[in-house]
Amino acid sequence: MAEAEVLSVMVFIDAAELLAGLGDAAEGTDLAALPVAMATERAAATLSPSSSRLRYAGAIVYTLPEHAHQPGDAARAAAVAAMAAAPGVEVRLVPDRALTMGECRACSLGGTSRCNHCRNVDASPSVFGGPIAEAMALDLFRLGREATFDVAVIVAAGRGLAPVFRFLEERGKKVVIGALPGVSPGA
Repeated sequence: MAEAEVLSVMVFIDAAELLAGLGDAAEGTDLAALPVAMATERAAATLSPSSSRLRYAGAIVYTLPEHAHQPGDAARAAAVAAMAAAPGVEVRLVPDRALTMGECRACSLGGTSRCNHCRNVDASPSVFGGPIAEAMALDLFRLGREATFDVAVIVAAGRGLAPVFRFLEERGKKVVIGALPGVSPGA
């Protein structure tokens, strides 16, 4: 009998999207165990039954800087801290482009190129949909090219990431849009 192929699975998590998906269940969820559970359960459920075994290769959690005046920052910070305690999890604090450009927080978020608060026009909107998606896209390109993973589980509103997904799939990588464990996958 042939040895089972081992596929490395890496999870890429937008912390805000994860919390939105969990909703009120976030308080009762073991967030430290979530990246491994997502890697194994989501990848196994999506990949066709085969002789492949899955190996958790790690996770990257993306989050914006904490701003006390923004709703949900305390919950997001607590969730990120819980996941950061898990083995193989790296947290990426993604600079908020709008704040570094001297504009308000809303300038680079959402689907508009004009901020509703300060009315400034964002001269360089992200191709991928915002700073988190941009950082995730760069990591997916780099790590996919470096053969760090065979399967990428994405927990994000990946609408702008489709070109990255195609790039990975053309190189033999599998991309799984990750729903939470026990929940059927979305988009």
